[in-house]
Amino acid sequence: VVILIYKVTGIETLPDQTEVNQLKTPAISPNPPKQNEDKIKQEITQLLLQAERQWQKNYLTQPNEDSAYDTYRKILELDAQHFEAQQGIRRIADHFEKKALHSNQSGQWTTSFVYVEQGLKIQPDHPGLQKLSREILSQTPSIKAKEKRRDQELARLLAQAERQFKKNYLTQPTASNAYKNYQKVLELDPMNIKAIQGIARIANHFEAKASQHKRNGAWRESLKNVEQGLKILPDHVGLRQLHQEVTKRLAAPTHQKEQSPQPEIAHWLEQAERQWKNNFLTYPVDDNAYSSYLKVLVLDANNIQAIQGIQRIANHFESMAEKSKQKGAWKDSLTFVEQGLKITPEHPGLLILLREVLKEKNSTEKSTTQKSVTDKKEEKIKVF
Repeated sequence: VVILIYKVTGIETLPDQTEVNQLKTPAISPNPPKQNEDKIKQEITQLLLQAERQWQKNYLTQPNEDSAYDTYRKILELDAQHFEAQQGIRRIADHFEKKALHSNQSGQWTTSFVYVEQGLKIQPDHPGLQKLSREILSQTPSIKAKEKRRDQELARLLAQAERQFKKNYLTQPTASNAYKNYQKVLELDPMNIKAIQGIARIANHFEAKASQHKRNGAWRESLKNVEQGLKILPDHVGLRQLHQEVTKRLAAPTHQKEQSPQPEIAHWLEQAERQWKNNFLTYPVDDNAYSSYLKVLVLDANNIQAIQGIQRIANHFESMAEKSKQKGAWKDSLTFVEQGLKITPEHPGLLILLREVLKEKNSTEKSTTQKSVTDKKEEKIKVF
């Protein structure tokens, strides 16, 4: 039987069942273009390289929007199961666990707890950090007593070191001397400003003695003092310059005339200026302004441009630390201060900033710890 439909324009039959089924079948969209997948892979590759650079700069969770953690999260937004990004985040959490353990073993329990909290924000289910958190919370009363005893011991060691310095007991006698007591202080409190300054003062003492012997022509005595100072502070700029100068003088035959170092000095100064403009101040290791200025000072220990250049680098870190401090980024500020003090250990501005930043950091850590402990106790009360 054929059913007809009458239309003004003519006659046509209803569609048969095959045609109806075809009309019901949804249209299948074409596969997403492969170009989109390639673009995502390329973006992930670039982000992984960026995260590695941030690791090398120690930008793990700070500054915001420019840290390895932020970069790994961006990768996981593109690919939620990306193995390297997941491992990267775990690696950051492991880093905080190591710092927390080190602080805990050094008796810095408040600092240890802050590292634990930072790590758990990144990876809440990290077993090592969870265990440390439970241990610290369970020992809070005894920790306060230990901190009090530690502060008393620090005061005793610093007073003893000062007395020994005045008596010129710098590294001798072996059993008890100023340097040894400053080391004991740093074992209890690695960023203790008085101990850091004390060790720098001892190194400066040996530099002064070495310079005096050099002026008197006593090269071997000068070298002996230089080596004593470098054992205490291996990165001391003045001692390293003296070491190069004295060893070169002792190794050269008496009749040998040294060639003029001026062309080589000009080369290193020009290179240092280029590195400064590229912001290669202390990094990369083999291509930075600081190392170029040191090479100049090996050739001419009193070169004013190199001395001012090193001072300029230290001033730059002071400026960066001050800006970070004003923004409340205490961790970044401390990093810049430490970088500057490695170059110029007695830089007045950096030493003042170090004291201010550590004071604020300790204040923040204590308030954070007290709040965390209170929150944990309130949670336990709610449970019961």
